[in-house]
Formats: sequence, C-alpha cells, structure tokens
Amino acid sequence: MLTRKTAIEIITEFIEACRDRNIMFTKVILFGSASKNNTHKYSDIDVALVSDSFNGNPIRDWGILTPIKTANDRFILIEPHTYTLSEFDEGDPFIDEIKRTGIIIDTKIPSKKKKVSIAK
Repeated sequence: MLTRKTAIEIITEFIEACRDRNIMFTKVILFGSASKNNTHKYSDIDVALVSDSFNGNPIRDWGILTPIKTANDRFILIEPHTYTLSEFDEGDPFIDEIKRTGIIIDTKIPSKKKKVSIAK
C-alpha cells in the first residue's frame, strides 16, 4: 500500500525527471491522503506543482507533464494540480487547504546523475 514515505520518494523522482526536461518548480506540496499517511488500495498522490512553466490553463499544463508521467510506471499514481506562482500566492479555499495541511517537498534535490569533469 502507498505510504507517505513512498509518495515523497515518487514525487522526488518526478521532480528530477521534470528538471531533466527543463521544467522547474517553485513549490511542490504533497497533500491529501498520502500526506496524512491515510491511504487505501486506490489512493493516488495529490501534489500541488507551482511553476513558471505553467500558464494557468490546466489542459496545456497537464500536456507539459504527460510525457514525463507516462515515462515511468510509478508516476502514474501522481495526480498533479498545476498552478502559476501568482495563482498559488493569490490562493482560494482549495489552495489555502493545501498550504495549511500539505507537506512541502524540497525542489532543490541534487541530481543523481554523475557529473563528469574533463582533465585539462
């Protein structure tokens, strides 16, 4: 069954996969049942994604993420809720609930890829 720890691991992998495609996030917040460690058999991973790459049109914003979501079977569980920074900062009752109860995920995770240095 999905746990909070597993959800955070999957989101962290997703952040890195997005970064590999030049999609950077200002904020990433896990919310919903996974954040409360109260999942069931059919739970997904609700995550608020705030990025300058988004324009506020959910269909377009999801289109940016779809190739990444479908590239890894673990990402299928992710239910992204996309926001521009201004939308998220302005808030609404749903966003306010995410801010109040969600778990902030570090978006500055180091890349697992090895850096190659060239000897001079």
